[in-house]
Amino acid sequence: MKAILTMVVFLVCNHTLLAQNTVTDTLPAKINNSNSSNKIRNEISLGKETSRKNDSLKTEVERKLFGYAIFHNTTTNFAPNLNMATPKNYIVGPGDILSVQVYGIAQNTYKLIVNNEGNINIQDIGVAQISGLTIEAVKSLLVKKLGLRYSGMNSSNPNTFIEVSLDNIRSIKVNMVGEVFTPGTYTLPSYVNIFNALFAAGGPTVKGTFRYVQVYRANKLAGEIDLYEYIASGKATQNIRLQDNDVILVRPSSNQVEIVGEIRIPGLFEMKTNESFQDLLNFAGGFSGNAYKQLVRVNRKGPVDKQIFDLISSQFQRTAPQDGDLITVDPISDRFSNRVQVTGSVLRPGGFELSKGMTARDLIQKAGGLKGDAFLSKVFLYRTRPDFTQEIITFDLSKKNENDNILLEKEDVLSIPSLYDLKEEYYVQVSGEVNNSGIFPYSDSLTVEDLIIKAGGFKYSASGSYIEIVRRNNSDPGKVADIINVNISKDLSIKDGDKKIVLLPFDHVFVRNTPGFQLPKLVSIQGEVQYGGTFAIDKKEMKISDLLSRAGGLTRYAYIKGATLLRRTKKYSSPSVSEMQNDELVKLLNRLKSDQIMANTESNKEYIKRIQDQINQNTVSISKEAEIKNKETLKKDIVKENAANIQAANTKVIEEKEEDLVAIDLEAILKQPGGAEDLVLKNGDILNIPEKLETVSVKGGVLYPVSVRYEPHSNFKDYINSAGGYDTKAFRNKAYVLQANGKIQRVKTVLFFKSYPKIEPGAEIIVPAALTDKPPFNYGNTVGLITSFITATLTLIFLFKNL
Repeated sequence: MKAILTMVVFLVCNHTLLAQNTVTDTLPAKINNSNSSNKIRNEISLGKETSRKNDSLKTEVERKLFGYAIFHNTTTNFAPNLNMATPKNYIVGPGDILSVQVYGIAQNTYKLIVNNEGNINIQDIGVAQISGLTIEAVKSLLVKKLGLRYSGMNSSNPNTFIEVSLDNIRSIKVNMVGEVFTPGTYTLPSYVNIFNALFAAGGPTVKGTFRYVQVYRANKLAGEIDLYEYIASGKATQNIRLQDNDVILVRPSSNQVEIVGEIRIPGLFEMKTNESFQDLLNFAGGFSGNAYKQLVRVNRKGPVDKQIFDLISSQFQRTAPQDGDLITVDPISDRFSNRVQVTGSVLRPGGFELSKGMTARDLIQKAGGLKGDAFLSKVFLYRTRPDFTQEIITFDLSKKNENDNILLEKEDVLSIPSLYDLKEEYYVQVSGEVNNSGIFPYSDSLTVEDLIIKAGGFKYSASGSYIEIVRRNNSDPGKVADIINVNISKDLSIKDGDKKIVLLPFDHVFVRNTPGFQLPKLVSIQGEVQYGGTFAIDKKEMKISDLLSRAGGLTRYAYIKGATLLRRTKKYSSPSVSEMQNDELVKLLNRLKSDQIMANTESNKEYIKRIQDQINQNTVSISKEAEIKNKETLKKDIVKENAANIQAANTKVIEEKEEDLVAIDLEAILKQPGGAEDLVLKNGDILNIPEKLETVSVKGGVLYPVSVRYEPHSNFKDYINSAGGYDTKAFRNKAYVLQANGKIQRVKTVLFFKSYPKIEPGAEIIVPAALTDKPPFNYGNTVGLITSFITATLTLIFLFKNL
């Protein structure tokens, strides 16, 4: 009311009204009026309250209740369209502003405000009571009133006309009571209908009715609507436009039925007393395509116990569901009544229709005929007996014998074996000095030369070598395999006499390398040398001195005592048999697919399929092997963990490294090249010659680990003292020195005397921590031990004197 009074004052002062109505996003909704120079009416957005539930927050009953989601969808908007033409049945009331356009011979415009008494004041004509009239009745009244001023308006042949519309839409108060999500009083636009109001209030609750929503006006029932009419069929014929002070009552639901199973919209539905199961089926969208439509099962709550009823299709129209019924629609059986199947070596395996008098040959013909690898001498027919046990019938289709052409029955499965299913897959293998080693498909008349060409030809390292063919021996029990030698010419061609050697299935061809041929091996030298970098090992026993000589010798900045040698290690875990075979099969598969000549042949396609099947089988085997390994590793880890708990806390874990530091004495090597200290280099070795080092590091169980300047006259103890001395956890007897060249020297104890290593520049003094903290000195315990020792000694002396 305050908003309306403010609007009237604004009109009186400015003689113009430009109103904009907006519903707030909180409940109850409020109308806010503001000035606008461009728009008279704006669409009002209803039902965007933050209290609406998302699907994740809804209870199971809320998700199942039919119609509930439409009022709790945050993307749905049931706002009335306020930009449409004024409805003819719109009831005019206080607060409305009418726009009256006079046109024709005479022209004029009137802005008429309906006051609180329901009257309008027409200039130079007087007051008229219009509250409670429809907009169409108001127009007729205004024609009479304005006809007193415009004579051409009420004549038999009028030449002056009027058009009446709403210039501003008033707000009305609507009361929402009963089982609604958010009951209360709502301020809404006067265009609003019952759907708009229900949506603003969040709709009925799970206990509220969707079928008997009532509107009370002036304490009398003004109408009743069924929301299912709108939700299920889109009909809005019962919709009621609300008026000021209307009351919307949502009573509790009285008859809820649940339908589940093979239905398009399973859920919880509210049924009227005169509605049948067919009506429920219509609300639920009908049966799904997989539904058994002849019968549904009804679980009903009786006076004492539950009951179950079978409702057949002929009773759908005349049977009314009862409150609490649970109706289940079952799926049809997955069995076929007229199916036969064919598998194996046919062009189109699968299921087919069983026709009267259909035979095995007829089924093969329906499946597109046989493949070239079909084995017809032993065809299998799997037949299911009435008691669901299986019978296997074998017969021969290789001959035109009608006695073997058996009649088929329902659910028969005809299996045509492949020749390859009955024997091991044939292949040959090539290893050694060829560009693409691995296994290859076997074919008749395949020669050694053909296989070498398939493998990409010889490598350069095969020059002057020979070939061995390892062939399975099936005749001599005392012999494992036959060995056939094939010679190669210097131009990497097989000699004429051996070119035509035909391979047999499972032959393994080994191409040997040239005697003495080796791939280049490399070592590196870095640091203070004349020509650092990578060098090839030129002889079997190339030593450190040889490498230094080829590197041009040392620079004047080289620190000889700090030279180190890094040697590569290899962490290797041999793959399983399945993994190795799978790697080769994958190579073969890629080779078959990339063969431009053979790729599209039928034989190649079939071979690719078989190889892919073998890869899949190996993959399963690899997965099982990995699972077993993981279990074994887990057991080992548990054992290690238990052992670690028993051992001391500082026990070192031995880890595999990619490189080892080899201690060398470069000074001795330079004095005597080729001597005992001059190590033979291996592939990947790295020799490092540092520049002169000037510090010594002290680490571990000292008070302040530090690096200090090297002093020629300082000894082991001096460097310990420079680090603050030993701490309480220091294990002094296990201290050691790591010299710059990687050599380790320990502190030695002889009787009660200790021998300390000599400290060189770049050395690291490492003091390990003790297994446990040293206990603090206890004078009482010490005195007790001494007393016990003296007592034991005197007792022994006394005993010896009395013997």
